[in-house]
Amino acid sequence: MSREKKEIVPLFMKGLLVLVLSAVSVLIFYSPGTSTGFPFMFRPLATVNPIIEDKSLFYLPKWAERLYSYQGLKLAILEAGVLVIFVLLNFGTRILGLFGFITHDNLSTNYTRNLIVIGSVSTFLLSILLTQRGVWWNTVQFLYVSLFLSGILAAEGIDMLVKSKKMGAYILAGIFILLTIPTNLDVVHTFARFPGTGYIASEEVEALRKLHAYPAGVILTPLFATRAQVGLIPDIGRAYDTAYVSAYSGKKTYLTDLIQLELTNVSYRDRVDMVGRYDCQILREVDYIYEYQGSQFVNQFSQCGVKLDRIIENNSVSIYSVNK
Repeated sequence: MSREKKEIVPLFMKGLLVLVLSAVSVLIFYSPGTSTGFPFMFRPLATVNPIIEDKSLFYLPKWAERLYSYQGLKLAILEAGVLVIFVLLNFGTRILGLFGFITHDNLSTNYTRNLIVIGSVSTFLLSILLTQRGVWWNTVQFLYVSLFLSGILAAEGIDMLVKSKKMGAYILAGIFILLTIPTNLDVVHTFARFPGTGYIASEEVEALRKLHAYPAGVILTPLFATRAQVGLIPDIGRAYDTAYVSAYSGKKTYLTDLIQLELTNVSYRDRVDMVGRYDCQILREVDYIYEYQGSQFVNQFSQCGVKLDRIIENNSVSIYSVNK
């Protein structure tokens, strides 16, 4: 047996083992074929086409219209073009990783590199072939893994260009490096600027720490907390999900983080309706009410005839205990 076959056979067997174990886990933890069963559905290019349909992306309205009118070979060619746009806009300079892939032997003896290539390609295919129940576009998470792994391959490609010691290769590597700077500066600016996109006031953190010491129970919070942005810029009202209340207090919340509920395909519409109506039934199911100062959230339940004792208060929040 050749050296290449000796390398590829163990890799194939390990991959087969992963697939078998994955199939077993699906049978154990999900119910394939039911509406709430396996979380993924086979929908080729469903996550790709929005790249030309969304005005905030690479909007091509004429192409988008043809996606729903073309058939057969015309549609296949159009979808191929959309896929090329999707790859170029998402992977950007990472396409340099193809340079390393093409110049290597097809059966590279570098075991780690083979895993990176397989991981990058397989997660890319998962992101463009599958959708998810609940939030259909969430398979984009697989694309992030592919982008990370392809970045390693792109770095390898630049390294190979530099090692070639040719002027043209130096220039090409320099161009690719320069092209990555604007995007990275934008990422740094997003996370390093002050004020950030969200924050929790120190007084609110203090109140949550005090609540942590109280007996276990369920907290009713507003779905979103609207706050003014702090700093030297003009105040801008912004809304934030209140899931952090549970994280800091160590207690369950009645209804928060709707996106995660969508992702996990949890039915929550009834509770949304109840909270929207300030249904008195809610007070029988919760132990605490969390209110932001000035919101009048608690007053909406004044007609329920349930005694609410304020147990924590400061300039940021008030927390009430529900006496059932």
